[in-house]
Amino acid sequence: MGFSLYNILKFGVLIFNALAILHDKRVLAPMGFSRVASAEPVEADDSGPNWKRQVGELLAYARLFQWPLVIANVTIITLELLFGGG
Repeated sequence: MGFSLYNILKFGVLIFNALAILHDKRVLAPMGFSRVASAEPVEADDSGPNWKRQVGELLAYARLFQWPLVIANVTIITLELLFGGG
């Protein structure tokens, strides 16, 4: 497997798949990354942005792009079937 743009694209789609399937209540809430868990008010002495809230928002946006992710998966699978994977 060489280092190519196509392999970087496949890596990105795989990572995006992993982020998109994380469940809010079972996986993210116990660790504090859930949007519900991060909806707590920010303390007054907290000068910077809450990094857990930012990660929770990133994961929520990953789930919003469900259909483009499905299209990307189908495209990659089709290319792998037509031209073979290495």
